[in-house]
Amino acid sequence: MPLSNPWLAGPSPDRDLPREQLEDRILNLLSTHNLAVIATVNRDGSPAATPVRYYSLGFEIFYTSWNASVKSRNLRRDPRVSAGIVAPLVGRSYDASSGWGGFSRRR
Repeated sequence: MPLSNPWLAGPSPDRDLPREQLEDRILNLLSTHNLAVIATVNRDGSPAATPVRYYSLGFEIFYTSWNASVKSRNLRRDPRVSAGIVAPLVGRSYDASSGWGGFSRRR
C-alpha cells in the first residue's frame, strides 16, 4: 500500500528518537501538510477548536484569521493556544489522524 504521508516513511520508532531525528520528522510533517486545528480558550474556560490552513517556517506555524472571529477575540483576551496538525492516514483500515501538537502564546 502506498504511503500517503512521506513523514511516515521508515519503520515506526520502538524507542525515543534522538532529538535531531525527531525534529527532522516534525519539520517534514509541517512542510507536507497545511491543515491544523487551533484551540483557544473561551471566556467561560471551555475550548474553542477551529480547523485552519497554515504555513510554517521551521517550527513556527502561521495562519490568518478575521479580527472579529472567536479565535481572534479569545487570543486578545487570553494568549494561550494549542495547535494540532491534521495528517490523515489514507489507505488504512481504520479512521485516524496523527500529528504533532504544540503549545504556545500568540505574538
